[in-house]
Amino acid sequence: MSKKPIIVFEGIEGSGKTLHINALANYLKKNKIPYGIFYPVPLHLQKAYVNIKFKNENFINTNKVVNEVISLPMHTELTYSQIEFICEKTINFLDK
Repeated sequence: MSKKPIIVFEGIEGSGKTLHINALANYLKKNKIPYGIFYPVPLHLQKAYVNIKFKNENFINTNKVVNEVISLPMHTELTYSQIEFICEKTINFLDK
């Protein structure tokens, strides 16, 4: 791979691909790549807010993002070879 900055998900929106977050999470786990899925249950659906009676249809974007966002490792201690590995594996998954 080149030494250019790597942007893995550039252009993925509208590419016609459906990102299956659970499948990607399993693939990352199998390849020993840490990941994060934050707020798997949107705030408006959590027990703490049950009495407020939010309307689910008012949270279209939230409900969509909850099923589509996954965080890849990103910190100052990552080596270039680790970044390459993470990117290569992620791209391999997306190319399936």
